[in-house]
Amino acid sequence: MTNRGLQFQSTLFAEFNQLLGMNHIKTTAYYPSSNGLVERIHRQLKTSLAMNLNSTDWTDNIPLILLMIWNSVKEDLQSTLAEVVFSSTLTRPVQCFDQHTEISPTTMFVTELKDKMSRLNFTPTRRTDRQFYIPKDLHTIKHVFFRNDTVKKPLCPNYLGPYSVLDRKDKYFTVSKNGKRDTIVLDRLKPTYIGDDFQIIPPLKQPLTEPTVVQNADATTKMKTGRKVHWLKRFKEYVTY
Repeated sequence: MTNRGLQFQSTLFAEFNQLLGMNHIKTTAYYPSSNGLVERIHRQLKTSLAMNLNSTDWTDNIPLILLMIWNSVKEDLQSTLAEVVFSSTLTRPVQCFDQHTEISPTTMFVTELKDKMSRLNFTPTRRTDRQFYIPKDLHTIKHVFFRNDTVKKPLCPNYLGPYSVLDRKDKYFTVSKNGKRDTIVLDRLKPTYIGDDFQIIPPLKQPLTEPTVVQNADATTKMKTGRKVHWLKRFKEYVTY
């Protein structure tokens, strides 16, 4: 399972999958959570590599970081990846030496390895539950906008479209984009109201009553304070419904 990058759409990659007998499954664009297991490990791996002050030798730190990930306890599994695969924990290099024996390394590689192993910390993983708002009209509408998640120039619209909906699934829609079929995840879609998509409000059952003109014969009104108010001629008539 890969994304829709150009390196995975080449003829070489297709022939390589055919040679090994693999079925290539492509995810929707700009939706890394569809391949969440791999992307989550990539995120943890990149974060660990970014903590290294010297970024030139990041390839030398990959084995140590993978060892840390394999020995980290998963919250949902209550075990490490090594225990799930090998039924036992992995032995760290520091456990191969006597802790009470002082070793004076003579080579630079052993010195760097000892320093990196002393700063290696095992952190438990964390679970995140993220919910998205999906409009109710999205399941019945005929046209949709979709969010543009690419790197945009200033004053560019956040949504592109509208595009007609060809097929609906639980997690994604198939739309007609520039004469081609394209699958877009629901989290990036937004309903579009065109033509028949507008909801027509039905007329009221009871018509409005005719207005009634009330003649105010007494042009003088006495207030609560005893003061008399003389109304002007244009205020002698008023309309009620």
